[in-house]
Amino acid sequence: GSFSKILAPGTRTGWVIGDPAIVRKMCVFKQSTDLCSSSVDQALIAEYCQKGHLVRHLPKIIDNYRKRRDSMEESMKRHLAPLGVTWVKPQGGFFYWINVPGVNTDELMKRALDKKVAFIQGSAFAVEPGACINNARLNYTYCSPEVIEEGIARIAAAIQEMKAEAEGIKA
Repeated sequence: GSFSKILAPGTRTGWVIGDPAIVRKMCVFKQSTDLCSSSVDQALIAEYCQKGHLVRHLPKIIDNYRKRRDSMEESMKRHLAPLGVTWVKPQGGFFYWINVPGVNTDELMKRALDKKVAFIQGSAFAVEPGACINNARLNYTYCSPEVIEEGIARIAAAIQEMKAEAEGIKA
C-alpha cells in the first residue's frame, strides 16, 4: 500500500507484506532505482502512525471518499447512462473507468475542456495505438458532490453534441 492515498498525495512511502525473500528482492530492486524513500517522510509517517493519528484519520477519509464516489455514481446514472455510457464502480482507488461507445474520448476531452471540465482519456493508458479510444478515467476525490454533478452534466452535454454531429443533427 501507499500513504499517498490515505495520508497525503505525493507521500511516496508505502509498505508491503509478504514472503521475506520476495520482500528483500523488492527492496534491492527499489534501491537500484532510487536508493531509498525520503528519510524525513518515513520518520514523520512512523511518528504519525505510532501516535495513533492514522487510525483516527482513516474512518473520516474513507467516509469522505465514499460519499464522493457515490455522488459520482448517481450523477453518471442520471446523465451518462441514458447516453449508453457504462462504467466500472471502483472498489478501491479514486477513479471510475468509463466506456463511451462510438465516441473518441481524445476528441471528447477537447470538447469537455471547452466546457471547463477535465478527465483523462483512455488512450493515455493504452499500450496499443488506438486502444481504449472509447474509454476515460474520471477522478472523484477532489471535488464536492455539487461540482461532480455539474462536471458529469457537462461531459454528458459534450457527448450529446458529438453524437448529434456524427448523426448530422444540429445540437
